[in-house]
Amino acid sequence: MTGLFFGSFNPIHSAHLKIAEYFIANTEIEEVSFIVSPQNPFKSDNSLLDAILRLELVALAVEGNPKLSCSDVELSLPSPSYTIHTLNHLRSLYPEHKYCIIMGTDNLQNFEQWKNFQLILDNYQLYVYPRKGSDGGNLKEHLNVHLIDSPLLEVSASEIREKLSSEEAKKWLPKKVHEKILNEGYYQ
Repeated sequence: MTGLFFGSFNPIHSAHLKIAEYFIANTEIEEVSFIVSPQNPFKSDNSLLDAILRLELVALAVEGNPKLSCSDVELSLPSPSYTIHTLNHLRSLYPEHKYCIIMGTDNLQNFEQWKNFQLILDNYQLYVYPRKGSDGGNLKEHLNVHLIDSPLLEVSASEIREKLSSEEAKKWLPKKVHEKILNEGYYQ
Protein backbone atom coordinates (compact mmCIF):
# COMPACT_ATOMS: atom_id res chain seq x y z
CA MET A 1 0.00 0.00 0.00
CA THR A 2 1.23 3.49 -0.85
CA GLY A 3 0.74 6.26 1.67
CA LEU A 4 -0.01 9.62 0.10
CA PHE A 5 1.34 12.46 2.22
CA PHE A 6 -0.24 15.67 0.88
CA GLY A 7 1.12 19.09 1.72
CA SER A 8 2.59 22.35 0.61
CA PHE A 9 5.96 21.28 2.10
CA ASN A 10 6.99 24.91 2.39
CA PRO A 11 9.64 23.64 3.06
CA ILE A 12 9.77 19.91 3.67
CA HIS A 13 11.48 19.18 6.99
CA SER A 14 12.77 16.25 9.02
CA ALA A 15 9.49 15.77 10.90
CA HIS A 16 7.72 15.00 7.58
CA LEU A 17 10.38 12.40 6.80
CA LYS A 18 10.31 10.87 10.29
CA ILE A 19 6.52 10.53 10.15
CA ALA A 20 6.69 8.81 6.75
CA GLU A 21 9.43 6.44 7.94
CA TYR A 22 7.49 5.66 11.13
CA PHE A 23 4.38 4.72 9.15
CA ILE A 24 6.41 2.47 6.84
CA ALA A 25 7.99 0.73 9.82
CA ASN A 26 4.81 0.39 11.92
CA THR A 27 1.82 -0.01 9.57
CA GLU A 28 0.85 -1.80 6.34
CA ILE A 29 2.18 1.19 4.38
CA GLU A 30 5.08 -0.01 2.23
CA GLU A 31 6.08 3.31 0.67
CA VAL A 32 5.20 6.99 0.96
CA SER A 33 4.76 9.49 -1.83
CA PHE A 34 4.93 13.16 -0.89
CA ILE A 35 2.29 14.97 -2.98
CA VAL A 36 3.35 18.58 -3.39
CA SER A 37 0.23 20.75 -3.50
CA PRO A 38 0.55 23.91 -5.58
CA GLN A 39 -2.18 25.66 -3.58
CA ASN A 40 -4.07 24.38 -0.56
CA PRO A 41 -7.71 25.56 -0.76
CA PHE A 42 -7.64 26.36 2.97
CA LYS A 43 -4.47 28.47 2.89
CA SER A 44 -3.65 31.79 1.31
CA ASP A 45 0.00 32.01 2.29
CA ASN A 46 1.99 34.73 0.57
CA SER A 47 5.23 33.03 1.63
CA LEU A 48 4.49 29.98 -0.52
CA LEU A 49 7.57 29.17 -2.58
CA ASP A 50 6.89 28.26 -6.22
CA ALA A 51 5.57 24.68 -6.46
CA ILE A 52 8.39 23.54 -8.80
CA LEU A 53 11.00 24.74 -6.30
CA ARG A 54 9.20 23.02 -3.41
CA LEU A 55 9.07 19.84 -5.50
CA GLU A 56 12.84 20.08 -6.02
CA LEU A 57 13.36 20.41 -2.26
CA VAL A 58 11.19 17.35 -1.60
CA ALA A 59 13.15 15.40 -4.22
CA LEU A 60 16.39 16.34 -2.43
CA ALA A 61 14.92 15.30 0.93
CA VAL A 62 13.85 11.82 -0.23
CA GLU A 63 16.93 11.18 -2.36
CA GLY A 64 18.53 7.85 -1.51
CA ASN A 65 15.49 6.39 0.27
CA PRO A 66 13.77 3.92 -2.09
CA LYS A 67 10.63 3.83 0.07
CA LEU A 68 10.07 7.59 -0.19
CA SER A 69 9.23 9.52 -3.35
CA CYS A 70 7.84 12.85 -4.42
CA SER A 71 5.04 13.46 -6.87
CA ASP A 72 4.19 16.37 -9.13
CA VAL A 73 0.73 14.94 -9.91
CA GLU A 74 -1.12 17.97 -8.49
CA LEU A 75 0.93 20.41 -10.57
CA SER A 76 -0.92 19.27 -13.69
CA LEU A 77 -4.38 19.36 -12.10
CA PRO A 78 -6.60 22.44 -11.70
CA SER A 79 -5.81 24.70 -8.76
CA PRO A 80 -6.68 24.86 -5.93
CA SER A 81 -5.76 21.28 -5.15
CA TYR A 82 -8.60 19.06 -3.99
CA THR A 83 -7.58 15.67 -2.64
CA ILE A 84 -10.56 13.93 -4.23
CA HIS A 85 -9.46 15.10 -7.70
CA THR A 86 -5.93 13.84 -7.11
CA LEU A 87 -7.17 10.48 -5.83
CA ASN A 88 -9.48 10.05 -8.82
CA HIS A 89 -6.65 10.97 -11.19
CA LEU A 90 -4.21 8.52 -9.55
CA ARG A 91 -6.82 5.77 -9.53
CA SER A 92 -7.41 6.27 -13.28
CA LEU A 93 -3.67 6.13 -13.99
CA TYR A 94 -2.83 3.24 -11.66
CA PRO A 95 -5.98 1.22 -10.98
CA GLU A 96 -3.92 -1.67 -9.56
CA HIS A 97 -2.39 0.47 -6.78
CA LYS A 98 -3.84 0.65 -3.30
CA TYR A 99 -3.59 4.11 -1.74
CA CYS A 100 -4.15 5.52 1.72
CA ILE A 101 -3.78 9.04 3.07
CA ILE A 102 -1.39 10.21 5.76
CA MET A 103 -2.46 13.28 7.75
CA GLY A 104 -2.24 14.90 11.17
CA THR A 105 -5.01 15.05 13.73
CA ASP A 106 -5.37 18.76 12.90
CA ASN A 107 -6.38 17.88 9.32
CA LEU A 108 -8.69 15.08 10.47
CA GLN A 109 -10.39 17.52 12.82
CA ASN A 110 -11.26 19.71 9.80
CA PHE A 111 -11.78 16.85 7.36
CA GLU A 112 -15.55 17.41 7.09
CA GLN A 113 -14.75 20.71 5.33
CA TRP A 114 -12.83 18.94 2.54
CA LYS A 115 -14.44 18.60 -0.87
CA ASN A 116 -16.23 15.22 -1.08
CA PHE A 117 -14.83 14.19 2.30
CA GLN A 118 -17.39 11.39 2.71
CA LEU A 119 -16.38 9.84 -0.61
CA ILE A 120 -12.73 9.89 0.48
CA LEU A 121 -13.59 8.50 3.90
CA ASP A 122 -15.67 5.67 2.44
CA ASN A 123 -13.04 4.61 -0.10
CA TYR A 124 -9.64 5.24 1.51
CA GLN A 125 -7.89 4.45 4.76
CA LEU A 126 -6.68 7.51 6.68
CA TYR A 127 -3.54 7.06 8.75
CA VAL A 128 -3.36 9.86 11.28
CA TYR A 129 -0.44 11.07 13.37
CA PRO A 130 -0.78 13.24 16.51
CA ARG A 131 -0.50 17.03 16.33
CA LYS A 132 -0.39 19.23 19.40
CA GLY A 133 -3.70 20.91 20.15
CA SER A 134 -5.96 18.52 18.23
CA ASP A 135 -7.42 15.09 18.88
CA GLY A 136 -8.88 14.35 15.44
CA GLY A 137 -12.41 15.54 16.12
CA ASN A 138 -15.65 13.77 15.14
CA LEU A 139 -14.20 11.27 12.68
CA LYS A 140 -11.50 9.68 14.84
CA GLU A 141 -13.72 6.65 15.56
CA HIS A 142 -14.55 6.00 11.89
CA LEU A 143 -13.71 2.50 10.63
CA ASN A 144 -11.32 3.85 7.97
CA VAL A 145 -9.46 6.16 10.36
CA HIS A 146 -6.35 4.79 12.05
CA LEU A 147 -4.89 6.94 14.79
CA ILE A 148 -1.25 5.94 14.99
CA ASP A 149 0.68 6.64 18.14
CA SER A 150 3.70 8.03 16.33
CA PRO A 151 6.13 10.38 18.05
CA LEU A 152 4.85 13.94 18.47
CA LEU A 153 7.27 16.09 16.48
CA GLU A 154 6.36 19.71 17.00
CA VAL A 155 7.91 21.93 14.42
CA SER A 156 6.24 24.02 11.77
CA ALA A 157 7.44 25.08 8.36
CA SER A 158 6.58 28.71 9.21
CA GLU A 159 8.90 28.56 12.26
CA ILE A 160 11.65 27.13 10.09
CA ARG A 161 11.19 29.86 7.46
CA GLU A 162 11.53 32.52 10.17
CA LYS A 163 14.79 31.05 11.49
CA LEU A 164 16.51 29.76 8.36
CA SER A 165 20.05 30.65 9.34
CA SER A 166 19.69 29.43 12.94
CA GLU A 167 20.96 26.14 14.35
CA GLU A 168 17.35 25.18 15.07
CA ALA A 169 16.42 25.36 11.38
CA LYS A 170 19.58 23.46 10.49
CA LYS A 171 18.48 20.74 12.94
CA TRP A 172 15.03 20.36 11.32
CA LEU A 173 15.98 20.56 7.65
CA PRO A 174 17.70 17.77 5.71
CA LYS A 175 21.25 18.96 4.97
CA LYS A 176 20.82 19.23 1.17
CA VAL A 177 17.49 21.02 1.59
CA HIS A 178 18.98 23.53 4.04
CA GLU A 179 21.94 24.19 1.76
CA LYS A 180 19.73 24.67 -1.31
CA ILE A 181 17.44 27.09 0.54
CA LEU A 182 20.35 29.19 1.76
CA ASN A 183 22.31 29.07 -1.52
CA GLU A 184 19.28 30.07 -3.61
CA GLY A 185 17.98 32.66 -1.12
CA TYR A 186 14.56 31.03 -0.81
CA TYR A 187 12.18 32.60 1.74
CA GLN A 188 14.37 35.71 2.06
